Amino acid sequence: MNKILFIGPPGCGKGTQANILKQYSYVHISSGDILRKEIQDNTKFGLMISEFVSSGGLVPDDLMINRITQKLNHEKFVLDGFPRTIEQAVKLDEFVKFDVVVEFVCNSDIIINRILNRTICPTCNISYNNAGICNVDGAELIRRADDDINKLKKRLSLYDSNIGSLRKFYNMLKIDASLPVHEVSDILLSYLKEHNESIK
Repeated sequence: MNKILFIGPPGCGKGTQANILKQYSYVHISSGDILRKEIQDNTKFGLMISEFVSSGGLVPDDLMINRITQKLNHEKFVLDGFPRTIEQAVKLDEFVKFDVVVEFVCNSDIIINRILNRTICPTCNISYNNAGICNVDGAELIRRADDDINKLKKRLSLYDSNIGSLRKFYNMLKIDASLPVHEVSDILLSYLKEHNESIK
C-alpha cells in the first residue's frame, strides 16, 4: 500500500487525511498545492494555468499529466486531487498503478459549510475551521482565493459530472467524509494497517 490515490469533492478532507499519513512516511502530493505554488511563483507554467484555476475550471489534461507525473518519484505517496476526469485517469494509469484508491464521500451542504469557514496555513498548508493562527508554525492563517460560493458551486458541479466514470474505472474504498476527522482517519488507518505491514 505504498501508492495511494485520494478522490473526493473539494472540502471533503483529502488534504487533512494525507497530512495525517505523513507520520507513516507518505509524501503528500496535492495537485491543488502544486498549481497554486506555480501561480504564486509566477512561473511560465503558472501563467499558463492561472485563468483556469481562478475561474474554478480544469487545467488542460496534457499540462496536468506532465506536471503530476514529475512528482511521483517517491517510494510512498498519497496523490490528492488528480485525476478529476476519466480521460485523466486513463492517461495517468499509463504511468502509475495505485495500490488503493480512496473515495471520500460527503454531501454538498457539509462541504459548502466547511469551505466557507476554511482557513489555511500559507506555510504548511494545514486547514482549519475559522481559526486565526496555525498550531504548527504560528503563521497567520489565510483564506484561499478559490474558496467563494460561486467558484465552489462550479467545482462541485464539475466533480459530480465526472465521479460516475471514475467509480467505474477504479475499484474504490469508500469512506464517509462527513464523520469527524479522527473517525475518518481511524477507518483509513485500519484498512491500511490490515493490508500493509509497514504501518503499525
